Amino acid sequence: MKQSFFILLLSFSVIIFANTIEKEAKDGNPQAQYLYAKSILDKNPKEANKFFLIAVFQDHQESAQHLVKNDLIIFSEFINQSNTSAILKENTKLIPKETLKKIRDQGNQGNLEMQYLMWSLYVNDRGVSKAEAYTWLKQAAGNNNPQALFRLGLLYYYGYIVPLERDKGIKLIKQASEIGLELASIFLERSK
Repeated sequence: MKQSFFILLLSFSVIIFANTIEKEAKDGNPQAQYLYAKSILDKNPKEANKFFLIAVFQDHQESAQHLVKNDLIIFSEFINQSNTSAILKENTKLIPKETLKKIRDQGNQGNLEMQYLMWSLYVNDRGVSKAEAYTWLKQAAGNNNPQALFRLGLLYYYGYIVPLERDKGIKLIKQASEIGLELASIFLERSK
């Protein structure tokens, strides 16, 4: 009897987790998009690859590695334009608080790379909250960081975190493209 109850409880937990991941993926959480894409890959590879790709556009490294490894991405050379700093390449999951403090301090001093890095740490589930990451992303975009302009444009284009405003999203993505971010140009071509 206890074993049957445990199996039922475990099954119920798996269903709730799957529904939560799907909802978060559709709400724009890049880590959830990656996990959801992995969970549906065998059943619906086309839909899974759409979720992997949008996570890649947001700078999610595991999604990029998956698509490149499986030869499903035709512009792998542009993945290297993403902010793959040494911090993201470390095997540790969460970034130590002291390191985050140093990144924040440098961002507050105007370092655009560190401002954008806070977004990238959130996207890759490295211990930065969505609210803080969004604040840093807006700051970096306001300082014309092309990566930040592109990612902020994506948020408006898809209505992730912010209200859906496709025109505003396209305007920001075009700005990133004009500054020279080729990934933004590719996105604009694909979204026509």
